[in-house]
Amino acid sequence: MKTHDKTQSVYVCYEANGPYLAQEAGPINELELFWTKESRDAWLEARLEQAVEDDFIVDEEIGGSEKLAKLIEQNDSIDITLFREEQENWNEHYDIIAHKMSIQN
Repeated sequence: MKTHDKTQSVYVCYEANGPYLAQEAGPINELELFWTKESRDAWLEARLEQAVEDDFIVDEEIGGSEKLAKLIEQNDSIDITLFREEQENWNEHYDIIAHKMSIQN
């Protein structure tokens, strides 16, 4: 009996550390899977709040918190680069990554 595979969407979310942070904490932190955009958004919000507390800033090319909020709202997949204290500090940076992917079950 042949079963039909169903495709579902999932949000794959994690932090990818730059060179210096990867030496301390490893290349990837907190791999999470979410079934809803709302859950993904809550995870993103928590990661961004923690980044601010740890003296990281969002990539200036994104254009401020209002534009970042709009990008999060409008995109299923997003990469956000954060730098420690100043833009272009590539020694201490990381990306918050949330990608929507299709999986078969």
